[in-house]
Amino acid sequence: KIDALGRLNETLSYTATLERGFAVVRSEGVVVTDRVTAKAAGALEIQFADGRVKVGNKSTARKSGKQPSEQGTLF
Repeated sequence: KIDALGRLNETLSYTATLERGFAVVRSEGVVVTDRVTAKAAGALEIQFADGRVKVGNKSTARKSGKQPSEQGTLF
């Protein structure tokens, strides 16, 4: 009976979902569930089945008051 409950717990756990290729996205420890919140976040942490990755950083955001040059870009 304990083994059966253990298997049920594994099946219902979100980690089983990660094993199927999904990911959990967090910002400041809180789960992000929509695009608007993700865009507003300065940094995100994405959890995959094999670990976590931090993406973005508020301190890298461009805060300079300089205007972009008139040269343009090739891209």
